[in-house]
Amino acid sequence: MQPIKLQIVKPMVSAGAIRAASIIGQKGGFAVVFNVGMQQQPLATRAGAVRVFSRSDTAIQTLHELGIRQFSVDTTQYQAGTLRAPRPDIRKRHQEAAQAVSHARWMRGEVQSTLDKIERGEGRWHSLDAVATELHKMVDDHEAAPTATKRKRKHA
Repeated sequence: MQPIKLQIVKPMVSAGAIRAASIIGQKGGFAVVFNVGMQQQPLATRAGAVRVFSRSDTAIQTLHELGIRQFSVDTTQYQAGTLRAPRPDIRKRHQEAAQAVSHARWMRGEVQSTLDKIERGEGRWHSLDAVATELHKMVDDHEAAPTATKRKRKHA
């Protein structure tokens, strides 16, 4: 059985060249097999190997997206298990991504809150030039202050 890639299956379904499809259970998952002429061809990965779905509903969704609404399911050889070794680094990446999304939502809320205050007249914009001028003035005042005052501010 020569695996067949999804990009080749799509036009074949449209042309009516796929006579039937089956979802076949195997160790760790489900393969999708197409009847093309007198041959059976499993769905392939991008690399050309037989694609194995870890869940039957994903295989069903793939067939539905192809426009195939009737198919058979054979779970005779199905054995529960995992297709891949666990990846703890993936979990960490997902947690970090969730934290980044949470922070982005918070930040957007803060920005919107500030914009709303400005719109209501409760806040105001500060130009970059005005802020820079104020900071330079504060630095100049600090440098001009007597040393005792500087020490006093440090320890206060």
